[in-house]
Amino acid sequence: MLKKLCFIFSLVLLINGNAFSKGKVLIKGNFANTGNYKIIFLYQYFGSELVKVDSSTLNKGNFKFNNVYSRGFYKLGFSVNKAIIMVMGDDVEMSLTADCNNFPHSAKFSGSTENRLFNEFIFRNALYGQAIKQLTQQTSQLDGLRNTDTIKYKEILSSLRIKEDSILSSQNAFFTKLYTDNKGTFMSKFAKMFIVTDSTNGLNYFSNEEFTDEEYTAGEMLVGKINSFFSNHVEKTPQAFTEAAAYLLSKPVKASPTKELFYKSIINLFLEVKLEYEASFRKQMSAEFGEKESVKKYLAALPKLGLQIGDNAPEIFLPDTSTNFIKLSSLKGKVVLLDFWASWCGPCRRENPAMVKLYERFKDKGLVILSVSLDENKQSWSNAIRKDRLLWLHASDLRGWKSIAASNYGVQSIPQTFVLDKDGVIIAKNLRGEALERFFEEQFK
Repeated sequence: MLKKLCFIFSLVLLINGNAFSKGKVLIKGNFANTGNYKIIFLYQYFGSELVKVDSSTLNKGNFKFNNVYSRGFYKLGFSVNKAIIMVMGDDVEMSLTADCNNFPHSAKFSGSTENRLFNEFIFRNALYGQAIKQLTQQTSQLDGLRNTDTIKYKEILSSLRIKEDSILSSQNAFFTKLYTDNKGTFMSKFAKMFIVTDSTNGLNYFSNEEFTDEEYTAGEMLVGKINSFFSNHVEKTPQAFTEAAAYLLSKPVKASPTKELFYKSIINLFLEVKLEYEASFRKQMSAEFGEKESVKKYLAALPKLGLQIGDNAPEIFLPDTSTNFIKLSSLKGKVVLLDFWASWCGPCRRENPAMVKLYERFKDKGLVILSVSLDENKQSWSNAIRKDRLLWLHASDLRGWKSIAASNYGVQSIPQTFVLDKDGVIIAKNLRGEALERFFEEQFK
């Protein structure tokens, strides 16, 4: 339910700076009750990034910007948070009036076709949001009816689906009209991105223009569309996400602003859903864009990467349950599954039967398992090993989350696994269950 309504139009609209308007644009206006405000700023956006591009000194509340600006979404105001969203198009002159005591809510634009169309969108989007919220609430209320009255449940669900189709049809009609009636404007191009039909699917979700026309990066709408694509058209598995990301990144022109935005959107999404596979995309982005300052700054601000596939595994030198020390490097020549777990970790314990099965299947082919526990109580650790029949190597310094090994491997959640080849190089991370079994099937062919 509601999957077709995949684009919730509550985007914070932002901008870029690539496709230029026809000439200089005059933005003028007046602020009442300026108080201590002396300078007004013009902010430009690329995807979700904000850049200060111009400023104007207030003279008795009056201000003026007169420059060549790209088409797209901007913010104008006294700071990032105290600013109004505006649209730059082919208008040669636009005017703003506002009261600083109630800014940005008091702001009014005149002389701008783009901002008039944008206000129409804002109004329509609010109505759409209300309809979606109501429909979502009605759908959630059906959960109790599903098991008590199946016939009534199906009847109500059918009526809600009709309502869903009506909402989507109405919204598509609005965007279609906005697009067809105002061709040539930036808002027309913006509206085109939101048109969804029954034939929309993962293969045709993006138009060729959205991969090539840099003006589509002039706001957060393309970022939102990328997120919606992964949410509604990609299977929720690491492999599917990684393949979809590679597909999208193959489409834009190499080292183009559009490609930069796709990289950033995908990496941010992978970080959000805690997929470590974004590490390879960081490396690709760095190699493709070289010394480009915006890319270097973006990559430097990302969370630090832990150990990655291809890295040498750090040494582990810890005692087992009998206080005999185990040295990881002594296992070179074997394929090692390094498993971080704890007796108190529910997901770890539920995973153990699969680990037992895995070990029984591959131990005679050369697999060694070393489980490093984040326990603090030795008896609990030993009891769990015995109860779950974990007949392989175990080690722990009994320091819990302060474990030296866990720190060296960047372990922040458990269970977590690393597979090491015969030379002690990491060849896989965080595989579990069937995925781990398939991996070893390939390794021990």
